[in-house]
Amino acid sequence: MSEQHWQPVVSFGSREGTEAFRHADTRAGRLGLQALRFRSGSGDCALVVPFGEFCGGEPTETARSLEPSFERVVARSDGLVFLSQPSAIAALDGLLAAVVGQGPTRALPRWLALPASWGWGAGAEAGDNPQVGPSAGRLELQTGPGPADDFAVHPLSRATAAQQLRLAGSLRKIPEGPDNLQQREEWFRERSGRKG
Repeated sequence: MSEQHWQPVVSFGSREGTEAFRHADTRAGRLGLQALRFRSGSGDCALVVPFGEFCGGEPTETARSLEPSFERVVARSDGLVFLSQPSAIAALDGLLAAVVGQGPTRALPRWLALPASWGWGAGAEAGDNPQVGPSAGRLELQTGPGPADDFAVHPLSRATAAQQLRLAGSLRKIPEGPDNLQQREEWFRERSGRKG
């Protein structure tokens, strides 16, 4: 897996990513969702939105799951990731670490939406990435009078999510007082029975 560094950004440029990616970003903005946006060092972009809230909304725009059984396994707050281009799939490790780095209450995304035009349909592995499971359903996004954008929705590996959460816990620095080293030295000396 590629370990690209992802940085949070406020918005994307009007020409970044595929048209389907830009439609998803536009919808998140129109709905006023608590979306996270990231850009990698190589220029890939990622959008993370609450899945259930993304699928609700305005009658002129719709985002809906095409399989009713799939809708039953999605919680309203489950995170859904959209990627700007196929190359970003190789950098999911770094992206998940960046999402976790946004705060202790930020849950890891559980779903990845890939445009059907990329060629990963139902039952296919997304680029043979071990973090991405077989397609669990499809999401259709209608943002205007043209054809709807069709996405294959894949679950992200729970094992990977657990690893990222452990990593996030280890990244938090616990503040230490200025005399902390001296206190440790004294504690070890007392413990070992040596005299200073």
